[in-house]
Amino acid sequence: MKHRIIVFDFDGVIIDSNQLKFDAFFQIFPENRIPREIIQKVLERQRERTRFKIIEAILKRACGEHGFEPGELQRNIHRYAEAYNRIVEQGAIDCREIPGIRNTLEELSNFHPLYINSATPIEPLRRIVSARGLSPFFREIYGGPAPKSENLRLILQTESVTAEKMLFVGDAESDAEAAATTGCCFIGLRNAFNRFSDETFDVIDNIWDLPGTIHGVSKN
Repeated sequence: MKHRIIVFDFDGVIIDSNQLKFDAFFQIFPENRIPREIIQKVLERQRERTRFKIIEAILKRACGEHGFEPGELQRNIHRYAEAYNRIVEQGAIDCREIPGIRNTLEELSNFHPLYINSATPIEPLRRIVSARGLSPFFREIYGGPAPKSENLRLILQTESVTAEKMLFVGDAESDAEAAATTGCCFIGLRNAFNRFSDETFDVIDNIWDLPGTIHGVSKN
């Protein structure tokens, strides 16, 4: 068996949370203070960055690079990030799973150690996974603030295997880049939030296609 370890991104791969995370940025900023157009433009360019960097970019665009007193920018980032986290954590607990993911996890966990590798901060990520009853499927859960590439390296060290023995399943270009940086294999799950083609890595349209695709996946 070529792949011994399988690592999953979380949002958009295990739960259908991409839209709620996108919408939450519009919910935390009062429209009378920050126009929706500013939020939209930042998200168009920086959607795959962390929530902290996105909030920082929105505030700087709305108020100007030097429109804050010392320490004020960081206090505002922290305040808006807390509001964002509250919305997203509860939404991630309540939203639907990606169709077919639970059966896929059940099947693959019989043969592979499974991991989660997400940009979501680790503590809320663990609470969400636990609340949804998904923890038993995974050997360990990795989240932010560590970059996904660093988390992949930690998994390799934990399992004491070479990179070609690990497969990362994600739905973002940043996931593919993290896999390439680490040297592991990658399969992309196509959805409305990405523009995946079949040119640079294997792509599936449904998560239930994953077990059948794994045996033929090629290394990045």
